[in-house]
Amino acid sequence: MNRRQALKVTSVLSLAASTILSPGPAFSASTSTSTDTVTQKTAAATVTATTTPVPNLDCLKDLPPVPTGYCRIFFCRHGQTENNRRRLVQGSRINIPINRLGQKQGQRIGLALANADPLPSLVFHSPLLRAQQTAEQANHQGKLLRKQQQQQQQQKLIPLASLMEVDFGPVVEGQPVEKVKPGMVATYARWAMGQVDYRPEGGGDSGRDVRHH
Repeated sequence: MNRRQALKVTSVLSLAASTILSPGPAFSASTSTSTDTVTQKTAAATVTATTTPVPNLDCLKDLPPVPTGYCRIFFCRHGQTENNRRRLVQGSRINIPINRLGQKQGQRIGLALANADPLPSLVFHSPLLRAQQTAEQANHQGKLLRKQQQQQQQQKLIPLASLMEVDFGPVVEGQPVEKVKPGMVATYARWAMGQVDYRPEGGGDSGRDVRHH
């Protein structure tokens, strides 16, 4: 969708499939009062098992109005997959579904967006299954496109190739994130230094490919 097409609508949801490059802890625990590693791990596991963050589904209620001639775009990441849970790389070559938690995350996206004004009138997603399923969950749970679909029978969940992941080649696919992250970061660094035709080991996207997507 180009800028002229985007301005014909006031709000768009875009779901991309992206590899985790900056893993963060699922919890935060102080270790200042204990040096027993086993005790710390046991306590951390207890925190993880018993603490469930409460999502703020009202986070979009106070957004300012969309000015005339502009379009508001919501960028959302896909829901969790089993590779995400296991901290394994899933790039553009691995096409797996979201898991049960991922389905709930997609539903929460829909519930939050249902509070936005205006509602998204188009939903784009990466062609990868995890992004498509997240878009479907969000649309169904939030009833985002019901009004538009009643008015005109046309496809509203739209796959968009430019939302695909960067292809770092077959070498990294399915590998632990911590193992291959340095090489992926180094690839970004080479592109940033102007080596836009460099491709990762074994093939994949060059910086020029990514820019043209």
